[in-house]
Amino acid sequence: MGVINKYVDITIRDGINGTNESSMVSDYPASDKGKGVLGGRIAQNAEKAMPKLVHSLMGFAGKDETVVLALDETLGEGEINTFVRDLISLFSGLRDNNGYLKRFLKNLVICKGEGKELALKVGSSKIKPENIIVITKAANMDYFDSVKGRATIAGIDDKNFPETAYLPLLEVMLFAVSRHLGWDGSLEEYYGMMYNAVPWKNLPEKERANLLDIGEKTFVIKLIPNARVFGKDIQPILRQIKTILSQA
Repeated sequence: MGVINKYVDITIRDGINGTNESSMVSDYPASDKGKGVLGGRIAQNAEKAMPKLVHSLMGFAGKDETVVLALDETLGEGEINTFVRDLISLFSGLRDNNGYLKRFLKNLVICKGEGKELALKVGSSKIKPENIIVITKAANMDYFDSVKGRATIAGIDDKNFPETAYLPLLEVMLFAVSRHLGWDGSLEEYYGMMYNAVPWKNLPEKERANLLDIGEKTFVIKLIPNARVFGKDIQPILRQIKTILSQA
């Protein structure tokens, strides 16, 4: 049984509905702190985000309607962030590749595509927009005008973001899904887990208010342009994150 499945066991025992996530105990492994402070923080954030993300997705378990999570494959450029695209592929098969989770994610459909292609999938879907969550580039948000205002649309602003810096896809997904579910009490905490996002305290008050306003369906996560550029030293960290997801 993978580490995520152990977490799901705890969730099931405590009860999916009405459980206070912050009171739940996870036996998720501690991060490898021997890979440097920054690399260790990236791994630690991913380790925290993954079980919380699975828990948030399980929030759809009691719904009678299908929910769509749409992931833009144009996210993450450069050799370092090929892992982002790998994560999208791994995550798109999370439900179907794991019978243990499939029981609880039966109402969730995860689809992927590039920009316009993904927008066409979403726009032509028979799923009502209120049940759609889109994770895309800020530059691609206009493609989703057909569902704007009803679907939850998270745009990642990667303008001037280095191609060899870590792009916090899992963390943005956690924030977007939790926001869609109305878990506003956890949003500031989850934003703080987004490595390379503009620090919360540095955001204008209006932008902070927008990010916390679950009634505002469209929002943007800004990445810092001076993010640390990694070389081959980050590859072990990325492999560790991919292993975390592949064990889900």
